[in-house]
Amino acid sequence: MKLSDDEVQKVKAVWQQVISQKDEASKYFYDRLFTIAPEIKPLFKLDGVRQRSLLMDILNLMATRADRINEIEETFVNLGIRHVKYGAEEKYYPVVRDVLMDVFDKFAPNDLDDSTKQIWTKLHGHVSKIMISQLSN
Repeated sequence: MKLSDDEVQKVKAVWQQVISQKDEASKYFYDRLFTIAPEIKPLFKLDGVRQRSLLMDILNLMATRADRINEIEETFVNLGIRHVKYGAEEKYYPVVRDVLMDVFDKFAPNDLDDSTKQIWTKLHGHVSKIMISQLSN
């Protein structure tokens, strides 16, 4: 997957807004996720603080390496393997995407236009595809 320089800048602009509010944003993410899909909650065994930190770490990696995302695909393969062990199912990935867009809309409203949503959706889709591929392994 290749993003243009403009697309990368849009990803990073949104991310800078979100990461500057990472505690609130990560709490909001999981509150929304568990409200929309309560059946997912039992898959999360870590304490909330650690889980939120891991979420922000992987999103930070996606955003800061958006221009070189193909170079870190092995990270997402390994993440997919771990998610299989946790019991993740393919149907959960679009839910996570939608919640992520809600987070961006709430915490980076000035930088999130339709074009930027499409770019983040493309980026999330690429990472999700890699992770989902591990379900069959």
